[in-house]
Amino acid sequence: MVVVGAGNVALDIARVLARGPAEMATTDVPEHVLATLRRSAVRDVHVVVRRGPQHVRFTPAELRQIGELDDVDVLVHDDGVLAAGVEEPEDRRQKQNLEMLTAWAGNEPGTASRRIHLHFLRSPVRLEGADGRVEHVVLERNEVRDGKVLGTGEQETVDAGLVVRAIGYSGEPIPGLPFDDENGIVPNDGGRVVRDGVPVPGSYVTGWIKRGPTGVIGTNKHDAVETVGKLLEDLADLPETRYPDRDAIFERFAEYGVEPVTWDDWLNLDAEEIRLGEVRGGAERVKVAGLDAMLDACRSAAVR
Repeated sequence: MVVVGAGNVALDIARVLARGPAEMATTDVPEHVLATLRRSAVRDVHVVVRRGPQHVRFTPAELRQIGELDDVDVLVHDDGVLAAGVEEPEDRRQKQNLEMLTAWAGNEPGTASRRIHLHFLRSPVRLEGADGRVEHVVLERNEVRDGKVLGTGEQETVDAGLVVRAIGYSGEPIPGLPFDDENGIVPNDGGRVVRDGVPVPGSYVTGWIKRGPTGVIGTNKHDAVETVGKLLEDLADLPETRYPDRDAIFERFAEYGVEPVTWDDWLNLDAEEIRLGEVRGGAERVKVAGLDAMLDACRSAAVR
């Protein structure tokens, strides 16, 4: 299979499909997904990156994990860029990535049952196949000139029966709030929304709409703490809310036909996932997949 992308999502996809089903059974992956992975015929996962290895924005921890998979070879295809030596990046995480990729660049195909191929300076230009199914992906070699990625016209073909696109995310405007089209975020100061440099009273953002599609769960935790800090700083001066009481909020939800998920509901879901992990054995929990199934677990008092 081919995964197109240069971020953590592309690595996550490659890792899940290259990891053995016995290992995946110890995780919280839903049962129907685990059943599919047990039937998987994937042996080669090709991650296609349009820029060079010195430009990747992977989180080092995520990149390191694919090198620690059992019975998996990691092979780097970079046209000898790493062997020739590249300028050391100033960013600490990019430097760590470069060290790992340089170490892997000397890897030769071994006896592992699965392989993850990292293709740098490549862009997909065409999918080929028959009867509505992909059979090949045609890649064009790239080069970087003055910071721009340019195609060379030279092409190569990779056999693949599955192609996944993981090329990024862009935020969308929120009615009534300012928006930075270039960066896909709501302009903000530490999470406090600003319009023309002036705070918008009572408006705050966190996560990707605040900073763009970067980071992992730990990044989001720190990000949320920062935003809540700004809110608490402003709390005394915020406009008086139309629905200040908890009961009034629930009444307002009811007017719109919305049934909120409460803390007790979430505890029901948590208990159900732990129960499913016990049923499988060897897993701390198993995720309940799908919104309807999650809501059913939330509303069930029988699981606690």
